[in-house]
Order: sequence, then C-alpha cells, then structure tokens
Amino acid sequence: MALTESASNNGRNAVIGTRRPRWAMLIANPAAGGTSPSRVERAALCLRDLGIALETAITTRPGEATAIARQAAAQGIDAVIAMGGDGTINEVINGVVGSDAVVGVIPAGTVNVLARETGIPVKTDRRRRGDRRRPL
Repeated sequence: MALTESASNNGRNAVIGTRRPRWAMLIANPAAGGTSPSRVERAALCLRDLGIALETAITTRPGEATAIARQAAAQGIDAVIAMGGDGTINEVINGVVGSDAVVGVIPAGTVNVLARETGIPVKTDRRRRGDRRRPL
C-alpha cells in the first residue's frame, strides 16, 4: 500500500511508497472476492487511524473505478487506494495517470496477481504488530 515504506513477500522487497497522504480516496469493488462491507470498514478505520482524511466509494459497475479515480485526482487528492482485484487496480491506475496522485493497493481479489508479483502482502495481519483485532 502507498502508506508503507516497503513490504516483504517471499524474501523479495518491493518499494511501495514513501510519503503518507493526508487526503485519500478508497475505491472498493464489492464484486472482488475479498471485498466484504466489514473488510472495507476495517480498512477505512485503519487509514483514518493513521490521520488520513478519507473518502470512500463503492463501485457498482465496470469502468466506474476509473471515473471515480479520475475525478478524485482532478480535485487534487493525494492518493487513490484500490481495494479489489487486478481489474480494480487497473481501473484506478488508469484514472490517475497524468496526475500527482499516488496509487495504493489493498489486495482483495480472488488471485491478486499484481500484488503477488510486486511483493505487496496479500494478507494483512495486524497481529504481527501486537494488535489483537481481526486482520484486514
């Protein structure tokens, strides 16, 4: 995700981002395999706990994430965070191309190829940090 310096996956390190956004848009795709309403709420809570002013949008049709991301980028948002599978991530990236917004990823698809290949942890477990709440 764009909120951490790096992540490790199978011994590989991938630099994901270096600045913490102040204002972000979380775009979630409920059709993705792991994007339940409760998981979206937990992700939003974690982001807000980091002091990020967060807006959320739930997509209802293909192509909508691109339009939402484009509009958010045009408004000067710092980051657009895709919560879904590879298709959702692709749409968000296409929406912010040419802007200053960074893209964050919360893998929530069935396979999560992009996340796996780039070293983004597919399962985020807070318990590794001593937090006993449920994993994202």
